Amino acid sequence: MGGKYQNMLTGTINLDHKTSSAKIIITNATTLYERIINNKLLIRRITITACNVVNEAITKKEKNYEQIDLFTDYKEVSKNKEKEQKEKELQK
Repeated sequence: MGGKYQNMLTGTINLDHKTSSAKIIITNATTLYERIINNKLLIRRITITACNVVNEAITKKEKNYEQIDLFTDYKEVSKNKEKEQKEKELQK
């Protein structure tokens, strides 16, 4: 009977920036899940832990500096930030 279930698996995934976007968090959690599980075995328990969680009001007060480079498409970065902001408004 023990052969039907997966042994304890662990994995981590890091987000590239601070976010409250449910879409980004769920997408990354799903990616991690699909990366570490074996579809042929059953799952008994899933535990998800979030580390370095901070209050959004505190992060707004922080000054954020970013090193600019030649290989980043900052128009795309700006579009992604706008999408996150729109999603945040929808979540409210």
